[in-house]
Amino acid sequence: MLPLRSITPMPLNSKAKADRLFGQVDDYLRGYDEMVIVICGKTSEDSLDYLEEKIRNIPPRDMFSSKQVEIVVKDGKNRKKKDPFSVF
Repeated sequence: MLPLRSITPMPLNSKAKADRLFGQVDDYLRGYDEMVIVICGKTSEDSLDYLEEKIRNIPPRDMFSSKQVEIVVKDGKNRKKKDPFSVF
C-alpha cells in the first residue's frame, strides 16, 4: 500500500500554481513509481494542460525508470476521463 501524501489544497487556476504543484510532484516522483493527483475546485483547462505536459516531459532518473501518473479532476463538471500516462 502506498502512503498517502497530502498537498495543501489550492485551485489550479494559474500557471504559477501549476508550476508550484509540478515542483511538488517532481519531488514525490523521486521516491515513488506511481502517483494519483486529485485536483479539486476551480480548474483552468490551460493550467491543467500545462501541468500534464510538464509531467510528461520529466526526464527519467535512470534507464530503468518507469513512472505512472494519473490526474483526476473533481470540480462538478462532467469531464472526459483521461487515461493514466507513463511519465517515462
